[in-house]
Amino acid sequence: MINKFYLSNFKCINEYAFNFNSLNLLTGKNSSGKTSVIQALQLFVDNLQNTLALTTERDMRNPNKLGTFAELANYIQNANVFQISACWDEKHGVNMHFKPDGGKVNTKVKIEEKISGDCNLLSDSQFFYLPANRESDEDVYGINPLSDISLLGNKGQYVIDYYSRHAGDLLAPEFCVSADSRTLESQVNYWLKMIAGYELDVKPQNDTYQVFYVKEGKSSRPMHVGTGIGFLAAQLIVCLAASKNSIIVIENPEIHLHPAAQAELTQFFAFVSKMGRQLLIETHSDHIINGTLVALHQQKLSVDNVRMYYFEDNTRLPAEEQIVQLEVYQDGSIKHTPKGFGDQIDIDLKALIGF
Repeated sequence: MINKFYLSNFKCINEYAFNFNSLNLLTGKNSSGKTSVIQALQLFVDNLQNTLALTTERDMRNPNKLGTFAELANYIQNANVFQISACWDEKHGVNMHFKPDGGKVNTKVKIEEKISGDCNLLSDSQFFYLPANRESDEDVYGINPLSDISLLGNKGQYVIDYYSRHAGDLLAPEFCVSADSRTLESQVNYWLKMIAGYELDVKPQNDTYQVFYVKEGKSSRPMHVGTGIGFLAAQLIVCLAASKNSIIVIENPEIHLHPAAQAELTQFFAFVSKMGRQLLIETHSDHIINGTLVALHQQKLSVDNVRMYYFEDNTRLPAEEQIVQLEVYQDGSIKHTPKGFGDQIDIDLKALIGF
């Protein structure tokens, strides 16, 4: 679990230190830096894995093709270096310094241990990323060509392959809310049915998998069920299958879900975050945010484990105004809410009644 995440001169973020915990929500206006935080975390993980701490520069690893140095460095500051750092606790952390190599296309990275400890604190099996633009309504899914079947792919494209191979795996008793069975399959279907009314049925076919969703005994292909069910199923699979201390990043989990389903999904996130998984969620949904506040009010979450950040879209603001950590209380209230945070409903209601 990453407790502190520091960015300097990365894309639109001048400088900011995030204090993360178990359940972290990033919300705010479009093009304000939320996705930049996720991309920075991807870049950090890509360059951390399978390496020892280095004091010499080397070529930046960029398997997700995030871009050139010119695209990643803060253009307003005309930055000639950007920095990404993370700390796990007081004794374990890593600094990464990125600078151009031969113009602003190629990039060099220098990795240093921040305090002490092993750099390999993250691996492919401990970091999961589900972007909102993944293809989640396909009928047929492919098999992961890599030998390590724990990998889900850089866009979650192998979630179904992982699920099919591990459907019978037993989960820890405290991670099981369904009394029917402790298998991954049983727990995924419990939550999927509770949130959306469906159960997942995966049928292996030679070198592919065919997916069906079952409701009241009727089996349907993804194109014949509500859009968004596939992405919902992927979120459930990843969160339930991830090992303890895993970091799970999800973009816009609310996509194509009814508000009631979004609220139920938030209860699932609250449950998962209490089981030792770290969630970093980018969302535009008032229902995800309000669902988190409700979980606090109902004592299903501890305020010590929840972090909310609001992003403004003005990159020329001071860092403390560009990104605001909201002060959230155990009763579900927020001390100060910036303009633009969850206020559109009030604005519309006032317009309707003539204020």
